[in-house]
Amino acid sequence: PLHREDCSPSPVNTNPTFHCGLEVKTITNKKLKRKFDLVEQVCGRFSHCDFGDNNFKLLVWDPKYRTQLLHHATVVDLDYVLFVVANESTIRYATLVYIPEVKRNT
Repeated sequence: PLHREDCSPSPVNTNPTFHCGLEVKTITNKKLKRKFDLVEQVCGRFSHCDFGDNNFKLLVWDPKYRTQLLHHATVVDLDYVLFVVANESTIRYATLVYIPEVKRNT
């Protein structure tokens, strides 16, 4: 199970400025909206995870979306991609995904 401390924000870099990709998904399915309410309650609106870990699999729920994040990071050679889930009017949650070079080069 996912716990708030697993999702809590932490410094991702000692340099306050870094580049990241961006992937935004707009959710209109009511069943998925309920799921994201739970994710937001546990993780908060903003969180971070590592590519491939359990939190990543919960926060980036569709394997196609996971592949898109890896593609963005690989093509542009980025360590981070911000994955944003939104509805028609607001951000539901955003998670900063760390994708290490070793994963981008496999």
